[in-house]
Amino acid sequence: MDTAAFGPRAFQGALKWFRYHTGPIGRSKIELFAGRSIDVPCRFISRAADWGTYRKLGAIERMRTTTCTHIDGVRLIEGAGHWVQQEQPERFNAILLEFLQRHPVPG
Repeated sequence: MDTAAFGPRAFQGALKWFRYHTGPIGRSKIELFAGRSIDVPCRFISRAADWGTYRKLGAIERMRTTTCTHIDGVRLIEGAGHWVQQEQPERFNAILLEFLQRHPVPG
């Protein structure tokens, strides 16, 4: 891994993204979607130990029952970090391809 990516200035873009999305401008954009649901087939793929998956008690269950009305399941991949699609690409792609076989894209 190139450690320069985490240098004093190199990581600013990621930090600015979080500041934007948690500040007043980002909050107003998020509020546009408050109370809405995802109404197409979808699947949640994450690493098994990702803190974001468990950070809010009951969030996964709400996603399954309220947020995603056509969820095809939750798949948690062992042995990956936060960027599961880059760290376990074979396992991630197998899960994604299986989903696409079950729910072909129209057109």
